[in-house]
Amino acid sequence: MELDITLTYRIISSIGLFLDIIGAFLIFKFGLPQNLNREGHDVIVSGRKNLDELKKVMWYDIYSTLGIGMLIIGFTLQLGANWL
Repeated sequence: MELDITLTYRIISSIGLFLDIIGAFLIFKFGLPQNLNREGHDVIVSGRKNLDELKKVMWYDIYSTLGIGMLIIGFTLQLGANWL
């Protein structure tokens, strides 16, 4: 019976760690603005909205929020596995 409990908490902890890794990657990729002008040039802004950019912003928001959620769930699973 002890082996089953040990295996269970290891599996839960491993799932939590996997979610943490994926969540950290999502935050790294989508949590920060990607299209920065690193040369310091000015960007011309028009009054029109670019629908492709709005779609991109929406997906960045979704993926960064998903990444934070995965980190929270992963840490919770790892913490919970310690108390089994």
